[in-house]
Amino acid sequence: MSKNNFLASRAWLLMLLEGAERNGITPVNMEQLHRYIYLANVLSPVCMLTMPESYTLKHMRGPYFPRAQWDIGRLTTQGFVDSTNFKPFSDEDGFWLSADYRIADNGISLIEKLNAYDHLAKQANYLREFMSACSDIAAEKINLVTQNDFHYSSVPEGAGVNFSETDGNLSRKAVILMFPEDRVYSPTEGVHRYIDYLAEVSNH
Repeated sequence: MSKNNFLASRAWLLMLLEGAERNGITPVNMEQLHRYIYLANVLSPVCMLTMPESYTLKHMRGPYFPRAQWDIGRLTTQGFVDSTNFKPFSDEDGFWLSADYRIADNGISLIEKLNAYDHLAKQANYLREFMSACSDIAAEKINLVTQNDFHYSSVPEGAGVNFSETDGNLSRKAVILMFPEDRVYSPTEGVHRYIDYLAEVSNH
């Protein structure tokens, strides 16, 4: 993977945490973070954006992105993200790690600089809107919400979840179908409609 791809992945992750900060979703637990990453990535084609990660495994603990976990460690070391309550643990599903993350002041300053670039500003605006859509969902419920996504629910445990094709993105197609015929399609409203739909389904 090229250096530019690594930087783009870290910028996306940092912007996600900035969106969480703006919408009062702080701190973000490690497992919750990976679920937000998954949903943000799978919904990015709704706003015609290219996500840095388009493949994950359906893990017993929910979606998990090894590269994103590496990135969050690097961002923490560089002082752009604050990490607290880091601890390893073991349960019936095996060995795992837990930590809470929150964007640091240095991270917010970096986002302000990144917003000078149009394509990064569009990504930042999308991720703020995405986190706004998630802000009414209790943190402990985000796992159920993720499991009801069309891509995630359509594959068996341990299988790969691939949502790399924008034209074949099931979530994007679902969002379009959620709009009444007499209402003009809006990508940002579509993000809210889809998250609201997943939250509603999770209640049953």
